[in-house]
Amino acid sequence: MAGPDTRAWTPLHVAIEAIDDGGDPALLASALDAGADPNAWDAHRTSTPLLMAVFRGLHDCVRLLLRHGANPDVRGDEGDTPLSWAVETRDRAMLQLVLSAGCKATLDAPAGASGLTPLGAAVRASWEEGVVDLLAAGASPDALDLDGRTARHWADPHVPEN
Repeated sequence: MAGPDTRAWTPLHVAIEAIDDGGDPALLASALDAGADPNAWDAHRTSTPLLMAVFRGLHDCVRLLLRHGANPDVRGDEGDTPLSWAVETRDRAMLQLVLSAGCKATLDAPAGASGLTPLGAAVRASWEEGVVDLLAAGASPDALDLDGRTARHWADPHVPEN
């Protein structure tokens, strides 16, 4: 299987790759301080630096990118958002980071391959901490996923919804 097309990456993508391979986190800070755009897409428009850092579980990179204006509501080419990915991987620290950035546009939006809302995905996975954090952030238990179901459905799929 071929690796990623690193020629399509921005300097921030390259810095995140290096950090993920054990490189110095100062690489990312330096690029951002020099004016690199934290919302720039790679040449194939598959991911932004924030999506890449979230997908790799790089909390410090995510924190730095958000501090420099990365959009927490960005949606990748496969429909994933930072919020949906944090829920899918049950990464509470990442979930809290993304929620603290104010991801309002994707809080109740269906995302990723499952098409579930973040709250629906957390309920379906029986991830209590994620459910608590999402509800505290204002997620609606009545928001519809791509199949027209709500998080309430996933709490008990045998009970018909109104």
